[in-house]
Amino acid sequence: MALKNWFLKNRRPFPWRGKERSPYATFIAEVMLQQTIASVVIPYYERWMKHFPTVESLAQAPEDLVLKLWEGLGYYSRARNLQKAAKMVVEKHGGSFPCEPELLKELPGIGPYTLGAVRSFAFKQKAPAIDGNVIRVITRLFGIVDPIEKTQTKQRIHQAAESLLSDDQPWIETEALIELGALVCKKRALCEECPLQEACVAKNQGLVEKLPNKKRPQKTVRLTRLVAIIRRGDQLLLSKESERKVMQGLHQFPFLEVDEKIHSPKEAFEKELGLSLSLKENFEEVTHTFTKYHVTLLPFYFETEQNSVSKGLFWKTKEEIEKLSFSSGHRKVLKQYADFTT
Repeated sequence: MALKNWFLKNRRPFPWRGKERSPYATFIAEVMLQQTIASVVIPYYERWMKHFPTVESLAQAPEDLVLKLWEGLGYYSRARNLQKAAKMVVEKHGGSFPCEPELLKELPGIGPYTLGAVRSFAFKQKAPAIDGNVIRVITRLFGIVDPIEKTQTKQRIHQAAESLLSDDQPWIETEALIELGALVCKKRALCEECPLQEACVAKNQGLVEKLPNKKRPQKTVRLTRLVAIIRRGDQLLLSKESERKVMQGLHQFPFLEVDEKIHSPKEAFEKELGLSLSLKENFEEVTHTFTKYHVTLLPFYFETEQNSVSKGLFWKTKEEIEKLSFSSGHRKVLKQYADFTT
């Protein structure tokens, strides 16, 4: 009761927290909220729902538009899975999301957390939704000291979270646990503001800063890439990332991965692309982080009069480029070019 009362008093007014939460809108919001803080998601969610208000509209949309509207949120496989799931809902379930857990699990992009969220918020079922926020709350509240990556620990966390859900409106406690982790039980916990502090094992035993017990983050791989913005008339040379790559479906400028500083980027790109280039400007370096990679992009602006290009490359006008999706790094490079040429 204390948790529920705290949530009803302190919950934030997000656009996806309406009185009627459709399975489709819930699915979109919860997938966007993976790996992304809520304040960042708000404009993306509102723009997405304006363009794709129904599961049918998403299923029928061009992939380039889907990725364009996702641009900046990162982890683009989420966007592709959303559309795959929408097509499956339309083709296999007549446009209505199934409420059965075993059928929901079949949809691309629905992992354990999203499954719990859709069941709870859209279908009002008694189901915990275990994200990073909830893991912090549960491990501290119950004093779970085992590594959270272990299967047994995951099961224990799920069972503990489920034990906090009432039979009357359990979806409120489900969301309350998420909110508590986001606002109070943060990495640096605000224990004195917590409605559950008296029952918290970690607080009583001085374990708050030690929980949850998780393995060290993946080692960062640092890369350096030379990027070529090549102009021919009113067109720029681009490529599109191939399938099974992290940036699948996104557009980018030609680039070379280097281990050390290259004496002549112009000669390096001429050799790689088979074009005669004229160097016009060196732009400021751009940093770009995704998954385990930290990439430094070194952009160079060239012009050419040649039309022939290597396989996988193509020319696009400014008007065409405005409709294309780019990774955040190459989008920053494009902005430097746009600022320089206007």
